[in-house]
Amino acid sequence: MAKYTPLIPHIVMDIPASWGKEYSTARGVYDPDTRTVHVRPTSDKLDELDTFVHEAIHSVNPKISEEETEELAYIIARVLWKAKYRKI
Repeated sequence: MAKYTPLIPHIVMDIPASWGKEYSTARGVYDPDTRTVHVRPTSDKLDELDTFVHEAIHSVNPKISEEETEELAYIIARVLWKAKYRKI
């Protein structure tokens, strides 16, 4: 099986306040310069999973449109949720 380590981003469960007002309401952000996915923790864990998957898709292929990314993330997050995947 091939290893795809270079595609796997760093994960940070926070969006730095120092990033300013532009990101103050963002649920998630992918930073291509540092290859880091930032996800704001929330009490809605399905929403958090959806956001994480959404940003992970951006990290793997930033050329996918936002609309397609949202649709893929929605489907993948719910498949994982239905299979009982949860953050521990």
